[in-house]
Amino acid sequence: MNQNDIRMFLTIAKTGSLNQAAGHLFVTQPALSQQLKSLEAELGTTLFLRKQGQRNLTLTASGRGFYEIAVKMDALFQESSHVRYMEDMRSLSIHTVGSLNAHLFQPLYKRLSSMTPPLSLKISTGKTHIIYQSISDHSYDIGFVHRNLHRKDLEFLPVFRENMVLVGGTNFPIPDAPISPQELNPARELHFVWSLEYNDWHDYWFGTAIPPHIDLDQTAMVEFLLKDTDYWAIVPSSVFSMFVHPEALHVIPLLDPPPSRTCYAIYRKDQDVMPDSPIGICLRELRELVEENQWIEKL
Repeated sequence: MNQNDIRMFLTIAKTGSLNQAAGHLFVTQPALSQQLKSLEAELGTTLFLRKQGQRNLTLTASGRGFYEIAVKMDALFQESSHVRYMEDMRSLSIHTVGSLNAHLFQPLYKRLSSMTPPLSLKISTGKTHIIYQSISDHSYDIGFVHRNLHRKDLEFLPVFRENMVLVGGTNFPIPDAPISPQELNPARELHFVWSLEYNDWHDYWFGTAIPPHIDLDQTAMVEFLLKDTDYWAIVPSSVFSMFVHPEALHVIPLLDPPPSRTCYAIYRKDQDVMPDSPIGICLRELRELVEENQWIEKL
């Protein structure tokens, strides 16, 4: 008995017809009939009732009992066929805020997915409090956030610090010296909520009387919207560093800039974070990327 015999039996049981089963299995009906007879002989029992003048086959009592076994065997055959691909397979699930996933972490994921032996990845984007909960309840292995919510069951590791930079569109007038936030026209702003601290800074300088030109919730749109315009935006330096054509835009020194922000890795205290563990490898590769990026500061 082999996997083909199990598949043959299950297909006949599901279709109730030798002719239909033969079509599904791409064999002739006589060949399938002979294969069924051989299986029944090996098991020493009749699996299907064959009534004179009827094309449909029905399971015997023995056939119904064997059906449950065959379903389990088929699943085991499928699982065992994947064993050769599972050698040294490791996995890592990562839950991260959107601005990191959309920009800085893309080369990180490429590095991790190209490792030998393979590292299977699960990558998701979420809000900070949801990321904390997903690490705590074992849904994900590691998360990356910008706020410390002080969870006793989690480790909290600073990874890098970055400044917020003022980026002017292609047609934005370039000043001769650093400018004050008071000189910026909020009606030409592309606004994104980066953090609570950033919101406080933004409200202090711009208030709420004049709405921004565009309010965004996707960082991937910022570069496109700045191109060939006189709009401006304040973005984390890690986001700007991953723009496709930063040379088409202008980074303008800003007096009284927003507070810098820090990226933290969070993971459970009981997890393996040794250098050769998936989490350890992830942190090592991220630190290397940070060292290579002139816009952010390794911690």
